[in-house]
Amino acid sequence: MKILLINPPIRENEKPSVFPSGIGYLAAYLIKEGYDVGVLDINGYRYNRGSVVNILKKHLLENKMEVVGIGGLITCYDYIKWLIQIIKKIKPKTKVIVGGGIGSSIPERCINNLKADIVVTGEGEITIVNLLKKLENNKRLSEVRGILFKKGDKIIRTPPQERIKNLDELPFPSWHLFPMQIYLKNQFEVEAINTGRKSISIIGGRGCPYHCTFCYEIFNHVAIKRSIKNIIEEVKTLQRRYNIKIIYFIEDLFAINKDWITNFCDELIRQKIKLKWLCTARVNIADEEMLKKMKDAGCILVNFGIESGSQKMLNIMKKGITLEQASKAINITRKIGLKLNLSFMIGFPEETKETLEETIKFCIENDIHLTSIFFVTPYPGTALYEQVKKIGLIKNEEEFISKLGDATELTINLTRWSDEELFKLRNHVIKKIRKAYFKKHKTEQLRWYFKKIKWFSQSLRKRGIKEMTKKILIKIKNKLGDKKW
Repeated sequence: MKILLINPPIRENEKPSVFPSGIGYLAAYLIKEGYDVGVLDINGYRYNRGSVVNILKKHLLENKMEVVGIGGLITCYDYIKWLIQIIKKIKPKTKVIVGGGIGSSIPERCINNLKADIVVTGEGEITIVNLLKKLENNKRLSEVRGILFKKGDKIIRTPPQERIKNLDELPFPSWHLFPMQIYLKNQFEVEAINTGRKSISIIGGRGCPYHCTFCYEIFNHVAIKRSIKNIIEEVKTLQRRYNIKIIYFIEDLFAINKDWITNFCDELIRQKIKLKWLCTARVNIADEEMLKKMKDAGCILVNFGIESGSQKMLNIMKKGITLEQASKAINITRKIGLKLNLSFMIGFPEETKETLEETIKFCIENDIHLTSIFFVTPYPGTALYEQVKKIGLIKNEEEFISKLGDATELTINLTRWSDEELFKLRNHVIKKIRKAYFKKHKTEQLRWYFKKIKWFSQSLRKRGIKEMTKKILIKIKNKLGDKKW
């Protein structure tokens, strides 16, 4: 049976830099099981819709692909809806399977509204192979675990598929099916690796044991790591094949505990692997010994999700950290010489001006250059989404999901303030923190201005003079209307 896997576009205003590991693993596993697999990486190539239609016609009609699998985030909802419509128009009998984050978080909606034939929830490798075997032999789909499908007017949901306990059994992603030259040349958008070197992202495990209310966790908060040996073998394979210099371990939590990350670093050092790498970690497990070991093993940047400088807000979002832990981790990381990437957000229903002032105070005291702050966005499947639904802020779920972004823009206002007030408050927070930071770091201020000029030039080329002028006028209007609290 021939299957086409599709990676829809995401963050189209940014260059594609994160390798789609989920589809990469799925393709590799299907090939291992003997299936004829094709990949349409729309995000990598950034095809326009006309090109996508032509490529789909070739795959479905000329190459006779019988099944299409689409994975993606919830932010791809509208695009996936369009994709399925086009696929069914070109070849109505094509079986369309939707998986990934979108399939797991809104499975019924994927059947009813996206018109997917089958939805895969959770890990896809074992489920998709079992599913294809049933489709090939016209057997009962109800015997496949971890799927949803429609029988008449009724949606059938089968028992969940068991987790893959040994991730080493999965073959490495099928890199050859993707535009690696694009992913390798596009650097991650963090200052520490802006070196022009070849970089790629890797997933070192699946799942996060924490319960932050704003985060959708596809693996039910059970973390399973690949073996250190297996991860390092993938690193060495990528170095041999693509001359990789920098790797970003991009899962929710790479440095899952001190013992594991220490053993990982020891093995990198023992094998004398020359590698620069970045990873995600948590402030409650980071200490000087651990961070020093990471630096010795080639780590150049640690990504901490702090989210707020208010302990009240951290408790509300069930972040599981304290401000004391955050300050300590930031100071130790700097002392050791590692770069930091910190994330903050604004706009929970319980947010107040007092909690925002606490965030300002925390950032100034810890000498943080806060260049941006995300708006809180309730994604389906999260505790926050259920809370927001309960208090009546989401009245039309289809409309809300259709306009979901990646949290850089305001999708929904969860606070008691108006949209205009919320934007002003965010600007106030950033401005106050930035002013304090630049007062101490004059050289950084110059670099920041040069960066802004570069971003402006890029936006001008991309959007045109008319759109950019409009955007500038809106910013000026907001600034003129800004008032003190």
